[in-house]
Amino acid sequence: MKDSCPYKAIGLRVREARFLLGDKKQGEFGQQLGGFSTGQIGQVERGRNLPTGELLLALARQGINLNYILTGEGSIHARQLVRLSQRVSPEELQEILAELDARRGQVGDVAGVTVPPTLEMIREVDRRVKALEEARKKKGDRP
Repeated sequence: MKDSCPYKAIGLRVREARFLLGDKKQGEFGQQLGGFSTGQIGQVERGRNLPTGELLLALARQGINLNYILTGEGSIHARQLVRLSQRVSPEELQEILAELDARRGQVGDVAGVTVPPTLEMIREVDRRVKALEEARKKKGDRP
């Protein structure tokens, strides 16, 4: 019998990706990704099946970090974080991300799996980056 715990954790992260990409129903999400059925998405999200290579590729094309989906490491928001990293200094981004990481524990725990940063948290990081950019503009500084 397979150990379903990693399957459930991966399923929760796929569900998170669904909400991140528009809070769609499973069938709508499957169609957005390229024709996956409600059943296929549901089986993965419930931890009964692992995502197929095709599903993982479709998620990656939407900007989802596959390392995060499969291992829980890093951030689901790969594309957003890369864009943010180009707008501020490495030190400033590290400080913002450290705070974001500290807030992870406040988000909660679902079935023994720590819930990762939400889209709202990433938006908060984006707001802080914009504030840093505006402060720099006033001073005439560059990152």
